[in-house]
Amino acid sequence: MTYSRAEFLDRYDAMMASDWVRTHYQDSGCYNVGYWGEGIMDQVQACRKLVHTLVADIPHAPQIILDVGCGHGGSTAILRDLFPAADMTGINLSAEQLWECRRRVPDIQFIQMDAAALDFEDDSFDTLFSIEAAFHFQTRKAFLAEAWRVLKPGGCILITDICLSNSNLLGTWMVPEKNFVHGMQEYEKQWHEAGFCGVMIEDISHKTWRPFCKNMSRSLQSKPMNLLGKSQNTEMISYFNSLGKSGIDHYVRVQATKTVG
Repeated sequence: MTYSRAEFLDRYDAMMASDWVRTHYQDSGCYNVGYWGEGIMDQVQACRKLVHTLVADIPHAPQIILDVGCGHGGSTAILRDLFPAADMTGINLSAEQLWECRRRVPDIQFIQMDAAALDFEDDSFDTLFSIEAAFHFQTRKAFLAEAWRVLKPGGCILITDICLSNSNLLGTWMVPEKNFVHGMQEYEKQWHEAGFCGVMIEDISHKTWRPFCKNMSRSLQSKPMNLLGKSQNTEMISYFNSLGKSGIDHYVRVQATKTVG
């Protein structure tokens, strides 16, 4: 089944705004699976660690940053704190999510915009971030081409992304079929075809997706969320157990550079 953009946004907005999601993420504005390791005690800490892990090897101090798919602004706020001197812009398709962003991070410019059709001039940014969003875009290939276009020569793109060969468990409404990839060679090829160089792809599923699913299941079992109801709580435990085993193919961290000539 093919879902329209409006249907996708309605379902995604409702999920992010639901009481149980806000409770689990402590209304932090973060909404990702997180990076789980030693000393990480809860979801919000894991979310913050994921952003820090993504930018750990950035080759230069960002000056003009674009945050693509900025959600409710939690990750944008972390990036703002990490790079306070940078000029930062966040974009998202959802007006409802952008309202949350502006409430949470009022000193950052947020614009409603399609990641696959960026309304910026060529060579506008030296750094582009995207946390766990590219697999949603219509399409990832179009986004990568646009990302290359708006980055300055020598600019850097850093993202986390989810690679799937089907969406049987995750949900057909979440992932356009054109974003399915069959193996890391096919995925890496998309980056090179977009023009990027120095493409570094790391599968971090064991630190992100799998422990996230285990934590969700454990959390639901140890302190059932009354907001869900007993029956739905049981269904969610089973769902996250399945997602952790075979819900995705790869959860990756990617860094690449735009070089010209």
